Amino acid sequence: MQITPGCHDIDSSPGATSATASISPLAGLVTVALTPSWKINGGIAWGFANYKTNNAELGLSYHGVNNRVFNIGYNFLTLGDEIQTNASTPSSSAINNLNQALVSFAWPIKERWRIFTSLTYNISHVHAQNYLYGFEYSSCCWAVRMVAGRVFQSLNQNNNPVFNNSVFLQVQLKGLGNFGTSDPGSFLSNNIAGYHDNFGKTV
Repeated sequence: MQITPGCHDIDSSPGATSATASISPLAGLVTVALTPSWKINGGIAWGFANYKTNNAELGLSYHGVNNRVFNIGYNFLTLGDEIQTNASTPSSSAINNLNQALVSFAWPIKERWRIFTSLTYNISHVHAQNYLYGFEYSSCCWAVRMVAGRVFQSLNQNNNPVFNNSVFLQVQLKGLGNFGTSDPGSFLSNNIAGYHDNFGKTV
């Protein structure tokens, strides 16, 4: 078990959010290793200025052999979702708090095939925040990887979510280099905690 207490300064000026409040909150992180592969992470920041939780997170993760990764979790951020189109809603309203659930995994399904996906869901306003899905195949001579993703941008005038769509296609001829639209390695690593980009390497 690892416990990390701490605090950090934030701006407490009028209208400041939990991410910018002036009195330092009490913050702590806890990591509990259930097995060498499974662990639980938790964190919380308690604000003395408002006597409320500023942010919190809780997650369960599995990082196994052969780059097997699975994550599930929840996080909360006070005033972290200020996207309301109703001008009568004050910015300090609890309706602007962000509650998110997330799940992600990267998993080999056969010797040469791997699939991966990630979904972050906005519980507060009932829409996907971002998600991706894809696959890769690797042989002795070549490899291919395709990833599609959507990232939430804003709400339109009808309060429907608007997304930025991305598609990555990458082909590697071993010994010659990579070809395709772009390299999705960092995109996968940023959305799937614990994922290591081994594209083109023999599993």
